[in-house]
Amino acid sequence: MIELYLKETPDSCSREAHLLLKSILRQEYGIEAPEICRDEKGKPWCKNGPCFNLSHTRGAILIGISESPVGVDVEYLRPVAEKLPQRVLSPEELQWYRQRGSRREDFLTLWTLKESYFKLLGTGLPGFPNKTALCCENGIWRMKDRDCGFFTRREQDLFLALCSEKQTRINFHRL
Repeated sequence: MIELYLKETPDSCSREAHLLLKSILRQEYGIEAPEICRDEKGKPWCKNGPCFNLSHTRGAILIGISESPVGVDVEYLRPVAEKLPQRVLSPEELQWYRQRGSRREDFLTLWTLKESYFKLLGTGLPGFPNKTALCCENGIWRMKDRDCGFFTRREQDLFLALCSEKQTRINFHRL
């Protein structure tokens, strides 16, 4: 089971996101003094609690909490630079994107899914994200070369994505 928390805020910064995470860990998990550390690649983890990942963008914070590693990303609907899709999308993704009319909504769906995947791995977005391919089959997103569980959701102008090591149930909370 994965708990996914979304909070819209007037602004958003890393400090606010970490304060919200600690508040959730105290209130929902009974961890009075969450100790947040970073691994050798910089991925944050909780020394005395469950696995988590967080993302923030202008006006929103997204936090995923689970017993196994997760990656999350949140982005606002925004313009997409003309050459960005061909730089970050795999050939298969680029074909899907163009077949659907090169809509920024589709690009942001792919972008957040990729970002959540690399955050699951703890690597962050690599220099060549176009070498990793996502595909959608019967409405279910998956990696072309790896078994992961993906979840995507749109909340008005926010695009949310979560990646986990396997398909599992997700409880969505809007704070």
